[in-house]
Amino acid sequence: MASQPLLNTVSDTPHGLSFNISKSFAAIPDKELASLNPGFLYGYRPSGDANTECVISQTKAGNITAGQLRDGVFNEIKNNHTDANLDSSAIVQVGVARGVSLQTSFTDGGLRIKRVEVAAVGKTNITFAFCQSLAADSSRYYNDFTIFFSSLKLTK
Repeated sequence: MASQPLLNTVSDTPHGLSFNISKSFAAIPDKELASLNPGFLYGYRPSGDANTECVISQTKAGNITAGQLRDGVFNEIKNNHTDANLDSSAIVQVGVARGVSLQTSFTDGGLRIKRVEVAAVGKTNITFAFCQSLAADSSRYYNDFTIFFSSLKLTK
């Protein structure tokens, strides 16, 4: 008897992206996802843990450098969480797109959060993908987040 894969694969040709997500994560219902941010394309959460999620959004691409992308993403986080720290950042290749990876930490509603985000500029869109959890749970979700980010590919 063949074992079932431990992940789901999403391939979205119109948006030019594909990724894998752990089967322990379920899709955030469309209505809730839209209420979080109307620009979110995909969102996933492990059942029973409202503090952990992985989300993807896109916006139209412009002429932007990796440094501007990093600073823009971090400033957006800092606007919402004044105590945000940029723990690390790096230039990354995501399929045909080049971008930045950021690791940040901040407090949200009294809870300490760790967040990993990739922002990559493709030919027509900038794709933003992030996963976050309580700081205390970051090692618990490390493998799930790694599956997501290591499989994320942009095709346009």
